[in-house]
Amino acid sequence: MALAEYDDLDAVGMAELVRNRDVSASELVEEAISRIERFNPQLNAVILKMYEHAREIARSALPEGPFTGVPFLIKDMTSHYTGFTTTHGCKFLADIGPSDHDTEIIKRFKKAGLVTVAKTSTPEFALSATTEPTFRGPVHNPWDLSRTSGGSSGGSSAAIAARIVPMAHGGDGGGSLRMPASCCGIVGFKPSRMRTPHGPDYSSLWESCCGEFAMSRSVRDSAYLLDAVSGQDVGAYYSAPPKERPYAEEITRAPRKLRIAWSASGPTNVTAHPDCVAAVKHAAKLCADLGHHVEEATPRLSPAILEKMRDSYLGMFAVETAADADEMAALVGRTPTADDFEPANWALIERGWRYNGADAVRFKRGLHDVARAVGPFFEQYDIYLSPTVAQPPIPLGRIDPKMKDDTAYWSLMLEFMPFTALFNITGSAGVSLPLWWNAENLPIGVQFLSRMGEDGILFQLASQLEKAQPWQYRKPPLICG
Repeated sequence: MALAEYDDLDAVGMAELVRNRDVSASELVEEAISRIERFNPQLNAVILKMYEHAREIARSALPEGPFTGVPFLIKDMTSHYTGFTTTHGCKFLADIGPSDHDTEIIKRFKKAGLVTVAKTSTPEFALSATTEPTFRGPVHNPWDLSRTSGGSSGGSSAAIAARIVPMAHGGDGGGSLRMPASCCGIVGFKPSRMRTPHGPDYSSLWESCCGEFAMSRSVRDSAYLLDAVSGQDVGAYYSAPPKERPYAEEITRAPRKLRIAWSASGPTNVTAHPDCVAAVKHAAKLCADLGHHVEEATPRLSPAILEKMRDSYLGMFAVETAADADEMAALVGRTPTADDFEPANWALIERGWRYNGADAVRFKRGLHDVARAVGPFFEQYDIYLSPTVAQPPIPLGRIDPKMKDDTAYWSLMLEFMPFTALFNITGSAGVSLPLWWNAENLPIGVQFLSRMGEDGILFQLASQLEKAQPWQYRKPPLICG
């Protein structure tokens, strides 16, 4: 198939060609492989090639799904794929054997017809807003190779933006679908809490702040995929509110006149970069021009709640990361040392080991209190609009995983990502949309959020905005040169 045609198609469009026999799944897989070989030396986005497996799957009788024959990438984090290693970005697991099972969401990706051709890079434990693991080196942004592609799903976002595949797997526990989407000029939809399955290995991750899904170049791809993978698996401890109708139908419905609040500074009164402020103001005006009621407002949180949020969120990370390290030790067969992990994460692990059971319960209850404090805001407004990140894609190396001062490391991180994590705590549905590029031709995403369970209204608005201001024609310099 013509290269330009592959560039311009989303996943739904590719599947339509396969269904109509205009192109074969094998041809699509070969095109994706050729693009990995062409662009990955500059991007460092793909870290495990699954080419022969993908070729075999593409030649077989594929399931009839919304994405039959479409090439796909999965993030090297959390989700297991039978026969291939999952290292979670950690050198401690470098020599671990292949996984002996598929996680539920991988099963659903397969059932939807997707053909996985490779795995993508993630920072160690997915604990960074930039994808620069010391284990495998930094991922480069196709819009500017000296910049971050975001984190923690930065390998997937870079590959999508470079037109290697139309969509790819990721997860979001503090912004890790939305932030890379912002940095790479693509769509990063975070479903409501527990909308997608975690089984069989977990029932929740990061005190249910984390969920797995994917990023894409079109709103309809995200809608069709969420229809295919949503719903809890057998034995799940939690579940999301039921959806009103298929999301593929939601994107065909014009939203009612929505009450949209916007803020460029957020509940913590951040001074965002002028480009990020401009992006939010532009999006707010676009929403108003489309007939929505738009006003400047943000959730107002007391100093006590803000302190509880910081304490509980970081404490939860420490406890869960320490537990992860213990599980990894059992797999590897030895006790980890400081040399096995990046300095900031090792400090986090040690902190987690020092906490006790009462601390863990305190962190859990603190996060619940924060969600309760934000809840009334979404009784007043349907949608909240803010920057996705506080700065344009930052230069690689600014947030250095080799930093030994973990306090300084986390401070740098929060300077870049002050807007996203609160809405992992609330369980809100959220999406980062590429509605703005700055004078340096760098994408600047903005995030829209709804109350937990109302993914449908977010899809309606996102589809409306995509029609009003299409972004698919924008291509990064890496593939235009």
